[in-house]
Amino acid sequence: TRLSTLLAAEQTTAANFRQTEPPKLVHLVRGDLDWIVMKALEKDRARRYETANALAMDLQRHLNNEPVLARPPSRLYEFQKTVRRHKVGFAAVAALMIVLAAGVLVSSLAAVRARRAELQTRHTGYVADMDLANRALNEDDLGMARTLLRRYWPKPHETDLRNWEWRYLANLSDGDPHASLVTHSASVSSLRFLDDDTLLTAGSADWLTVLWNLRERRPSRIITNRSFGGGFSEVMAVAPERSAMFYRGAWSYASGIKAVDLQRGTEGDLLDAKAAVKSLDISPDQKVLAVASANQVKLWDLDRKTWLQSFETEASAVTQGLFSPDGNLLVVADESGQVAFWNVAEHHKIGVFTRTYAQDWFSILRFSADGRWLVNPGGKSATQIWRAEDRTLVAELRDSAFVERAAFSADGRWLATIGGVATIRLGETAGWQKTRTFRGHTDLITAVDFSPNGQFLASGARNGEVKVWSMNEPPTAPERVSFPAAAYFELAGDGSGFGLIPKPEWSNGVASWSAEVWTAMPLQRKFGVILAGGPPSRGVVLRGGRVAVLGGYDGSLRVIGSVVGNELVVSNAHKAEVYIMDASLDGSTLATKGMRGSVLPEDRVRIWRLPSLEPIAELPHFYNVHGFKLSDDGKLLAGFTGPGDMGVWKIPSMKGPPMWRGVAALQRVRVCAFSPDNRWLAAATPDGGAFLWDLATHRRTVLPQALTEYNSLSFSPDGSRLAAGSEGESKLFDTASGQAVLSFKQHGLKLAFARYGERLLAVHSEGASVFQAPSFEKLQFDWLKESPSQEAPPYLGPEPNYTRPNRP
Repeated sequence: TRLSTLLAAEQTTAANFRQTEPPKLVHLVRGDLDWIVMKALEKDRARRYETANALAMDLQRHLNNEPVLARPPSRLYEFQKTVRRHKVGFAAVAALMIVLAAGVLVSSLAAVRARRAELQTRHTGYVADMDLANRALNEDDLGMARTLLRRYWPKPHETDLRNWEWRYLANLSDGDPHASLVTHSASVSSLRFLDDDTLLTAGSADWLTVLWNLRERRPSRIITNRSFGGGFSEVMAVAPERSAMFYRGAWSYASGIKAVDLQRGTEGDLLDAKAAVKSLDISPDQKVLAVASANQVKLWDLDRKTWLQSFETEASAVTQGLFSPDGNLLVVADESGQVAFWNVAEHHKIGVFTRTYAQDWFSILRFSADGRWLVNPGGKSATQIWRAEDRTLVAELRDSAFVERAAFSADGRWLATIGGVATIRLGETAGWQKTRTFRGHTDLITAVDFSPNGQFLASGARNGEVKVWSMNEPPTAPERVSFPAAAYFELAGDGSGFGLIPKPEWSNGVASWSAEVWTAMPLQRKFGVILAGGPPSRGVVLRGGRVAVLGGYDGSLRVIGSVVGNELVVSNAHKAEVYIMDASLDGSTLATKGMRGSVLPEDRVRIWRLPSLEPIAELPHFYNVHGFKLSDDGKLLAGFTGPGDMGVWKIPSMKGPPMWRGVAALQRVRVCAFSPDNRWLAAATPDGGAFLWDLATHRRTVLPQALTEYNSLSFSPDGSRLAAGSEGESKLFDTASGQAVLSFKQHGLKLAFARYGERLLAVHSEGASVFQAPSFEKLQFDWLKESPSQEAPPYLGPEPNYTRPNRP
């Protein structure tokens, strides 16, 4: 038995025997000594030490910090003895472990900080790159925009920074609907439709001529042009009925002309013009080839293989020879800018005009299919349209980009121009105005042509891209609509539509006012009503664009729409003008404040149930309220007062936490918005200031100041983005950081997110747009992949054992 377990009387007896006190005795012989003493004093002889030597050995074990036999064995006891025997070693190990643990802790904290810093750096780069991508798209540089957007395609275990703005820009970066034809690895120098289903494209440095089956979107034949002189040039002519193509080599001083059999895929020499060939053209009956070289255009008989006649310029070198569509006229252009019209049969010059041209560069003239017009691409100058019949100038079309090529559609309705940028500009010949732009190329466009039936437009680019566009497909650009200037307009909180009050029509000095409600999908006018009582003082549009609520200068409230049987009126809602009004996003609640006279406002805010206009609550004693906002679900009301106070109240009890008082930024709030989860309140002031208020922590995030006033605020459905419409440049903010991630250049916009987050409605006084940001699942574009399939692979030749011929 251990000493500490003895009865008190026994401990006292043992202590007296040793002339000490019981506690001191227990402390003196505690641990191993306690066990050794107890074993030595055991009454049972079998449990005592057998000999004095056994007792001495156990004491020696105690002194050597070894386990004693008197004590019951245990792993913990043995470990303690081991530690005591090796104090230095265990102390060193413990110190090392402490150092390692501290190192791990410090490293972990440093890693967390590094990850946060890296994420912050990536986020800063993301914001900058989204702005650059937006600018690139505004300049029609899809290649740069795609490169910037591809950087943020998330890698495994990487934080995905992409949000609404990335999806919006990615959708625009894909360009307008088109089909891509991939084979060329170098610039497409020429491109022609042979018929509605066959397209011929010719590359320059890859020595390829490709015949495309457009129904199957694949090459039907690939021909390797073995011309000396550096490959294929834009100087070419095609005779579909003869299945032949004629071209000059890419060397600008080449005089030889090659003939290619498009059926057999063979190539041979046709003729030598003895001077640099500037242009080739085939007659409409495809029997004569016009060859422009030196100072003349000579006609070559393709059947008899002989020269026919020549048409000389007056003073300078020739730049082009061109047959009219009926074959009766030959147009001869020279370096002085003169364009001469010759009667081919009579070999008689019938007229001349002088075109604009740039020094050392001469455009390629093109006739319309009916021979009525002749277009002269103007380069940096205006593109000229000439009437072929009397050689008079019909129109001059100015373009901000360099215009290098032009083509008419078969029906003469469209004129396509290219050059300088990666877009095709399309204009209608009825008014000679640009009406549409095709976007989709990522490099400068070098060739363009319409299909014979006018249903398709094909284009080739400097990087080898070939694209086919349908003339019937709607553009990818934001859907837009225009309307006469509105005196007042307001958006539905869910982005589903908007209402507007057009400027009045006057008759005999009397103004006639009306109200209209428009839907966003589709973007069209839904209904309108005549306002016999004059214009409203305020108005809101409810969810879905089904109903509008108008406040009157006489204090009345009016609900218009089919939901209430066309109209519901409460005439005595306020004593005078309704000057503040807001509706919840779900369309269930309306808040209004009116005037008590012509100068002083009422001291109450009234809450109504919609669409029945049933009063459900009042917020009394709020004379100084100058702005308020209902939460999306209509259960909260935030109000702002003149002294800079803000409060949030529950509806219908109108109770809430104490107001935040004396905040200077709140003194002139006019526009505000709740986040969908009611955590954030965004507000804007007339001086261009804006901020985000965390209602839980009272933390305020100041947003970048606008040059002009923010006139609308709208949170995205997930609350991560805030769209701020402005009289100047509107912006999209990241609510977590307060940084602007996207800008919209259109002035005077009001913005509202659609509830499922793919659309942003933008309205100004004379029109509206819907910005689309499809979900990630819908953005399955090839260029977003790591190795886009639209990038042309290196050309290896049409035969397995093909080797590119040596060329000077």
